[in-house]
Amino acid sequence: MPWHFTFTDNDSRTITDPTALTVQSRGELSPLQIFVREVLQNSLDNRSGSNPVRVTFRMEVLRGTERELFLNSLQFDHIVPHIQAVRQYAYENRRDSDLPDPAQWLTGGAPLRLLCVEDYGTRGLIGPEHSLEVHRFPKPHCFLGLCRNIGDSQKASDAMGGIYGLGKTVLWKHSQFRLVLFHSRLQIPYTFENDPYTQHGVRFFGHIRLPGHHIGRQSYRGSGFWGTSKGDLIWFYLDSAADDWASLFHIPHGTERQSGT
Repeated sequence: MPWHFTFTDNDSRTITDPTALTVQSRGELSPLQIFVREVLQNSLDNRSGSNPVRVTFRMEVLRGTERELFLNSLQFDHIVPHIQAVRQYAYENRRDSDLPDPAQWLTGGAPLRLLCVEDYGTRGLIGPEHSLEVHRFPKPHCFLGLCRNIGDSQKASDAMGGIYGLGKTVLWKHSQFRLVLFHSRLQIPYTFENDPYTQHGVRFFGHIRLPGHHIGRQSYRGSGFWGTSKGDLIWFYLDSAADDWASLFHIPHGTERQSGT
């Protein structure tokens, strides 16, 4: 099962989705303009050299067989109980939930809209997979900063735009189910500590950010990761497996052999 939701204890729970409260519009810019601004800023800050950074935004709409294949490949039915738990808590406590009813995506025929953002001429999502191995990699730790952590800025200097590590939350905020998939070709290959000579140049990872919730007597922190389980940790998919997942999910970055995400 590629989806792994993080357990937590019952001492406390994050009830409000943190991505819904960050990078708010104050009227000067529309939510869409803020989205584009934050995405471009992150890509520019991750520039790999003197060549220009190229960023493309693409919308794809899936219907019929393509739509069903995407949801089945995503194992969307594994996400559904977690979304339903969040919605049920909101209902029981007379709170609004902006998460749509997932049943309509399993039984209905509504078109599935995919937003794909691609950058080229950047370093890609380089660096460690987990905070336990940050000592092995020089900064910036782009993968941790974008894919895992909140409030973790990996800017090379304070002169760069955005230093609080919150701008990236627009990615989750603009997904109906708070779900983002990442496919990245790395300028600096990743190596495992026990195999430093085998270099891995491509990563694939997914992260759904939900409020804390419980299913039955099990409490969840809210984050679900798409990856492979090794011991107590979830790891990304690498190399050909990463490209295979990207192909299933209509992410075409593997067609260009330059670093980027």
